[in-house]
Amino acid sequence: MKFIATTGYSLEGVLNRELKTLGMNVLDVSTSRVMFEGDHIDGCRASIMLRSAGRVLLQVSNFSAMTFDELFDGAYSVQWERIVEEGVSVKVVARSVNSALFSQRTIQSIVQKAIFKRICDKRRIRFIQGQPKYNVDVLIHKNVVSISIDLVGKPLHMRGYRVLNSDAAIRETLAASLVLLSGWKFDRPLHDPFCGSGTILVEAALLARNIGPGINRKFFYNDIPWWPKSACEKAKEQCRDEEYRGELPPITGADIDESVLSMAKTHLKKARLTNDISLRVENVKNMTLNRDRGHIITNPPYGERLSNKNAIFTTYTDFADAYRQKPGYSCHVITSYEKTQSIFGRKADRKRKLYNGNIQTFYYQFFGRLIN
Repeated sequence: MKFIATTGYSLEGVLNRELKTLGMNVLDVSTSRVMFEGDHIDGCRASIMLRSAGRVLLQVSNFSAMTFDELFDGAYSVQWERIVEEGVSVKVVARSVNSALFSQRTIQSIVQKAIFKRICDKRRIRFIQGQPKYNVDVLIHKNVVSISIDLVGKPLHMRGYRVLNSDAAIRETLAASLVLLSGWKFDRPLHDPFCGSGTILVEAALLARNIGPGINRKFFYNDIPWWPKSACEKAKEQCRDEEYRGELPPITGADIDESVLSMAKTHLKKARLTNDISLRVENVKNMTLNRDRGHIITNPPYGERLSNKNAIFTTYTDFADAYRQKPGYSCHVITSYEKTQSIFGRKADRKRKLYNGNIQTFYYQFFGRLIN
């Protein structure tokens, strides 16, 4: 079986490393997508354990098409009558990149017609009844068509622990990606001085404990008649067996807004991580770091969220001044604020363009300067 895991812009390398860490056989890495192969258990494990992925898809067909007739024939050749049970329908979502067939609406219509005709022909019926149940993903890239079925249902960033949202909340999958990109090895403290509703902290603790972010949620494959229930249970059992139950380094968060911290406390409780993360009300200019070495990973306020330019400049200046007092810490900052590097007084050791929602940001990584 071939699976496709999707992710955000420029994060396919992170996703690739995640899959290989899980022991998956990666077949191909492309923009925002990684293909891997495995069995039903692997598909379930990927859905439960992947942190940077948005979805996990099961590929059902892959073929070349430069005309709509070729697209129809390729989609019709799939044994949809074995995939889609009676009484339900499908919804098709399409995307085309650098291909002769480029109209997404037409691609969707052609593929859906092919699916319906195949099912009607094989079942000897005139039309399909029922509401859409299966989400069919169609990607045409350089005239190669990939048709897949979504296995997860609700996007993977919907872990289940974040029930309250602050205005500047970062998506869970992006927060996890920031932690994975930081190089944090769970041997030193981690601090978020602008922790808000706690997403980065929760994702860091889940990673350190090797708790699958999807371990407590339901997936679409649970409702697929032909998907073996034993695979679901076996995968969940394997994931729980691999959790780490030992001691963690200090994971701490701070925020100047006590009402926002109350949201974070709620999320820590929902994620069952209250004992692993400490929170405090603190202005960033008084940032407290009790060890000589560690990691700061944070999503501070920036221009799109603070209209007062003086307030932005002051916040970043206070942050940079406090950070300089602890040169052994590595500081990882996602922001769209263009003066970040100049305020920190140095060029970032690494800089990566990422999107926080629809906002173009950069992930600045300033590595610690203490010599062992």
